[in-house]
Amino acid sequence: RDVELVNNIWDEIFPMAVEVPGSDVIVYVFNSNHRTYTIVDNAFGSIAFGRTNNIQARFSKLHAHFCKRHAIFAVHHHLVRPNLPGLLSGELRHLFKKVWKQFQSRGMALLDGPHLYEMVRSTGAKTALFHGHHHIPYTGLVDTSTVVVGAASSTLGSAIERSPKAGFVVHQMTCNDEGISIAASRQVVIEN
Repeated sequence: RDVELVNNIWDEIFPMAVEVPGSDVIVYVFNSNHRTYTIVDNAFGSIAFGRTNNIQARFSKLHAHFCKRHAIFAVHHHLVRPNLPGLLSGELRHLFKKVWKQFQSRGMALLDGPHLYEMVRSTGAKTALFHGHHHIPYTGLVDTSTVVVGAASSTLGSAIERSPKAGFVVHQMTCNDEGISIAASRQVVIEN
């Protein structure tokens, strides 16, 4: 009974809107993690898990309230699977090419990524979406108005580097009448 109560509270707080102090930026945070007890189940993300109408209704209500703000989206899993050279390298390419690609495609990207993308696009402005699942650092465009930023693990580094370093990337964001864009980025490495 207590677990059910906690689960219901968790379901009700997402998506949430977090105001960035001293700016006209709002960060919409979505939960894409399953309630799970295994690492395998956590690989597959979704923002709705069968509650698509509830998530859309909550987001619409939040966006109506904050519609004059510049929007950033934050979610754990990838919106889309990144197409990065070297993502499959070495022995994995030869031994598990087909299986690995299928797992990466399903396990990295949101199962309902198109649904989240429609919410992102509904803001009508340039926006950014941040995520960190599988810890592959990259920056890319989904279209001319949606920048997607993938983050490496701050403690383990990039999942695709041969000798990853702990650290993070600082992105300087700019806001104008068209929306949000990345002005500059710099890598911060944490020395052990």
